[in-house]
Amino acid sequence: MNRKSRLILSIAFLSWLPASQAQQWVSKTYAYDSIMNITYGAAIDFNGAETNLQLDLYNPVCDDPEGVSRKPLVIFIHGGGILDWQ
Repeated sequence: MNRKSRLILSIAFLSWLPASQAQQWVSKTYAYDSIMNITYGAAIDFNGAETNLQLDLYNPVCDDPEGVSRKPLVIFIHGGGILDWQ
């Protein structure tokens, strides 16, 4: 193979690769219920005022009452801003 045909094959392969993975998440995969702004505590902010700590809960809709197909659990915690770069 000469250099030109290698280049053409590489470009063809690389242009096809992202398109093969792009369609999986176009539509919503799982249905879910959400409960927004659940207050779970309070904290003092930088001005010394008390502020509520809230979370959002996303619960998958039970489409399998037998429990055969399990869904993963993802917990995302954001600790807030950076204080003193620690």
